[in-house]
Amino acid sequence: QLQEWAYEYLKDYYLQQSHWRKQLNSRLSLLAEILHLDQIISGIAKTYTQVILIPHSYLHLFPLHALPLSSHSPNCLLDRFPDGVRYAPSCQLLQQLQPYNGKPLPHLFAIQNPTQDLPFTDAEVQTISRHFQPADILVREEASKTLFRQKAENLRAAHFAHFSCHGSFNIEKPLLSALLLADAFTTTDLSSEETNRYLPWREGKNYDLEECLTIAEIFNLDLSPCRLVTLSACETGLTDFGNTSDEYLSFASAFLYAGSSSVACSLWNVYDSSTALLMIKFYENLFNGSLDKLSIASENYSSIAIALNQAQLWLRDVSKKDFLPWFEQLPLTEKHRRSIEEYLSLFLPDAKPFEQPEHWAAFCAVGH
Repeated sequence: QLQEWAYEYLKDYYLQQSHWRKQLNSRLSLLAEILHLDQIISGIAKTYTQVILIPHSYLHLFPLHALPLSSHSPNCLLDRFPDGVRYAPSCQLLQQLQPYNGKPLPHLFAIQNPTQDLPFTDAEVQTISRHFQPADILVREEASKTLFRQKAENLRAAHFAHFSCHGSFNIEKPLLSALLLADAFTTTDLSSEETNRYLPWREGKNYDLEECLTIAEIFNLDLSPCRLVTLSACETGLTDFGNTSDEYLSFASAFLYAGSSSVACSLWNVYDSSTALLMIKFYENLFNGSLDKLSIASENYSSIAIALNQAQLWLRDVSKKDFLPWFEQLPLTEKHRRSIEEYLSLFLPDAKPFEQPEHWAAFCAVGH
């Protein structure tokens, strides 16, 4: 039954994404039933308030943190474990990971909208960057592979890295999975002899791996000072689900191997707008609730999983009338503001505009 569920989920995701989005809520409820989640949870004492999930095989592909606790409960796993739901690629990697010791410094390295087709990522990165000094940001066409290599020392010194760009997971060849940088899209025919260089994208586009950052390259980075790598991009949480061993190739495992103690990544093709809102709230939670104040001392610095989980629950539960005051103080352009206001106009004041899991459930915290 689980294999049949997974087949239908993945088939719809890759072939009928609009249908997949409509069915996501009911599918997560069915997965919770198949896994007997209610029985598992009933056997865990209430005193346990955090959990680390190490899913086996293709279970890595699904938002287990968003599974409903029972058919008659509106709560999900995030509600049950308020001190954090986080993931690890394997027990072995979890044991090797070192918790982040000491006080992280407010040094950010960021990639911002390199393909220039994700308008909300500009607002996302610019808002997040207000928490940091210094903030090394490669913006739009500046975020090329060449300049990325030239800025390698800046990335190596950063305590936070934020990639706000497209990501693509290569199911057949996971090491060729890539974060798309500037100039990644190409008109080169896929019939080229360099079959491992030019790969198909959506909407008839192709991309050039030479202009991307691949998982293979990420494994060779040195990110030992890094507290958090955030991959605000689609499909950055997917894993090599054809692998039956205990180790899985993924963006998260690559960045953890490179030295980062935590990674926040997504399991599907996320909405640009709601992702920007989630990311802004996530960093706001990390920095103790202030959009401007730089409060990164260890005593008021939230854990990655708690900050992300709370942002997800907030986005899920916030009503339109409660969302508006927060939204109005964001430093957005008039175009961005108008776009979200048009979406909000579809909802009554007490309605929850972002309660569907497609808006909030894609992201997961991996590592410490």
